[in-house]
Amino acid sequence: MGTQHLIDTNATIEFLADELPLLGAQWLQNAVDRRLHYMSVINYIELLSYKGAPTEMQVLEDFINTTTVLPLQADIVEQTIAIRRAIKLNCRMRSLQPLLWCMVFL
Repeated sequence: MGTQHLIDTNATIEFLADELPLLGAQWLQNAVDRRLHYMSVINYIELLSYKGAPTEMQVLEDFINTTTVLPLQADIVEQTIAIRRAIKLNCRMRSLQPLLWCMVFL
């Protein structure tokens, strides 16, 4: 098995809309074809919260069905809340995802 990749929400959207640069699209297509891609539960929520046309939603759902969705563990959620409170981040100003994924590797 090769290197596994965590795919970001924006990368997924641009990939499915055929808006990635050629080399990026080829790289991601290779990862998808080899089933070496993952997404976080946050990406899953963000993608399926989109209110697109039925055909767009089907494309998203088909992509997600080929993807391993990684859950968040309760201790990671609690640590993230504590850190955000300690540094007084404004939830409306910043996404939680980068902070959560940093916590995964601590």
